Amino acid sequence: MGNGGRNSRTNRDLTQRHGLGLTDYRALALLSRASDHELRISDLAVRVGLNQSSTTRLVGRLELKGLVTRDTCPEDGRGVYAVITKAGLDLAHELAT
Repeated sequence: MGNGGRNSRTNRDLTQRHGLGLTDYRALALLSRASDHELRISDLAVRVGLNQSSTTRLVGRLELKGLVTRDTCPEDGRGVYAVITKAGLDLAHELAT
């Protein structure tokens, strides 16, 4: 027996209660476990399985919800990081339990 029913219930709950999809949740979970609670957007893209453009849009959606902010790399000024906020951390921990 597969997880199809549970996954669709989880996705529906994320969407209805939090306005998030599974990929949004995966991104928050990855950021919550990352060192300093941040990842370069290019690294986040690889980890969630999206291209960079899609990941930039994903981070933008999470940013509008106050769950993530963007920060530039201090070393070169070109790299952009996704940084989870306190609200994002709280939500990631709530959803993980």
